[in-house]
Amino acid sequence: MRIIHLTLMLGFAAFTQTAHTGQIPFYLPLSTEQFPTISNQLNTALRTAGLANFTVTTTDYWHPYQQGLRQGRSGVYFAAPHFSAWAVDKNKFVPILRLQSELQYVIVARRNDSDVFEVNDLAGRTVCTQRAPNLDFLLSRTALQKAVVLARTKTVKSVPQAMRADDQDCQAFSVSRHIFERFAKTDPFKFIRLQQSSASQNYAYVLDRKTALEFGPALKKFLLSPQTQAILQPMYKLYSTKTRLVSAKTRDYTDQDHAPLIGYWR
Repeated sequence: MRIIHLTLMLGFAAFTQTAHTGQIPFYLPLSTEQFPTISNQLNTALRTAGLANFTVTTTDYWHPYQQGLRQGRSGVYFAAPHFSAWAVDKNKFVPILRLQSELQYVIVARRNDSDVFEVNDLAGRTVCTQRAPNLDFLLSRTALQKAVVLARTKTVKSVPQAMRADDQDCQAFSVSRHIFERFAKTDPFKFIRLQQSSASQNYAYVLDRKTALEFGPALKKFLLSPQTQAILQPMYKLYSTKTRLVSAKTRDYTDQDHAPLIGYWR
């Protein structure tokens, strides 16, 4: 009996030594300017669900989010497929949920620009994207790197907003296919597709292994609750027309999925 008791005590001690202390960041790839209410709503929902040790962190400051995935720092991350694949392959992160539909990016230009018929015609022009190394930025660099005269890239806070505002600093735009298709429905003659990436898995929630062991099931239940999905639906619509979450598996994200990061991350 003493041996059993000692074993149990040692096991409990080992658990408490590895258990999280302090606040755990819950990273969302959005800015407070873009969605001013989501952080407060989600923090309130986390406390109500008994998950008050998580704190919603936006990407107003891009570096902690990006470096957290790159270096395997503790936290919950809603991340693009190439980031998720890196975290899973390099840092043994655990994916728990992902958006069901596939993700693709396209490069589009204004249909009334008579000098632009294909990607090569963008040489010397400006393509508006999100910041590096997001997938829309990487698509534009890959698609244009063989041109004799390279296109320029301009970082904007929101590519769809730049498209709606008809930003004249942008001669082309790199944006997700489902966003382009929304524009095509409302104004079918405004933009023309020049290039399209291959399809990949969509954004996923990935967790460092310690967080996954302690909180994985509780977080999965929380994220699938109708209340939480209603809060996060505006963000999900940035990446998919359908906002349904499905279970994610490690096999969903391979080393090929993070290949676009070669030259940017090591």
